Amino acid sequence: DGAVQLIPFFLSGLGFVTVLAVIFKPTKPVVWSMRLVMAVTILGSLFGMWEHLEGNFEFAREIHSGLSGTQLLWQAMAGANPLLAPGMLAIGALIAIAASYYPAAQK
Repeated sequence: DGAVQLIPFFLSGLGFVTVLAVIFKPTKPVVWSMRLVMAVTILGSLFGMWEHLEGNFEFAREIHSGLSGTQLLWQAMAGANPLLAPGMLAIGALIAIAASYYPAAQK
């Protein structure tokens, strides 16, 4: 479980490096590599959201054994592991992808 928790740090660092590469050398291959890295970051973000939801779901099932269905899902979504934390990686990646379509980045 420890290695899985390092994924967002690795993706953040890789994303930072590729964004810097686009800033300093905005060629088509560099921009496309950044888009690819950001797509992988979005996938990693979705994986993190799933991991957080799954952990919250298991915890809610242990604490509230009588809950089922929508009530259990609500408890899992509002649990201790925030879904927004890994979701922020996806938002940042989407912003970087959108910014790469700016006309100045197309040169």
